[in-house]
Amino acid sequence: MLALLRCQHQEKPSIQNLVKSISHDFIIRVVEPSTIRATVSSASLERAVEQLDAFAVAEPGSDLVARVTAKAQGRVRQKDEAYAALVPQVLAIAQSPSTHWRYSIVALRFVRALIRRDQPLPLDVVRFMGEQLVSDLPAARSHATLAMTKLLFFIKLRTLCASPEKVRRASTDRTDGAAPAV
Repeated sequence: MLALLRCQHQEKPSIQNLVKSISHDFIIRVVEPSTIRATVSSASLERAVEQLDAFAVAEPGSDLVARVTAKAQGRVRQKDEAYAALVPQVLAIAQSPSTHWRYSIVALRFVRALIRRDQPLPLDVVRFMGEQLVSDLPAARSHATLAMTKLLFFIKLRTLCASPEKVRRASTDRTDGAAPAV
């Protein structure tokens, strides 16, 4: 993302169009960042685990589960740290007065793609999206509207869902206008 946004010193329209095309292809394939853990609890699953324990190769005193848990927590921490480092950098490029308007829109789209359902956005990102709702650029207004809709929907989910698993499973692509079951 940052490498694409830092191409703005190239003023050739062909390069700008290439960056726009690459960023579009990237954005539509980006997976929403989320570190909500899915926990499944059922009696039949517990019985299956107990039956599998009989065939386990690990010794009873093994710390395998603790090591796997620590690695999983490390991956979540790494994802959260990378996210916390990336979003302010993309936002800085989007807000910079020296950023070309085309790259500002690409940065806005990147920020929109990085909105998470499992964590609130930093206030400066929300403020930026709000400011873009009245931008002179129609594309910026459009993307800001979509971003604010997504943001407000995720706030609603985090507020009304009983558990993080329900937040994770809630559909964001409802077309009937009905609210998800929370």
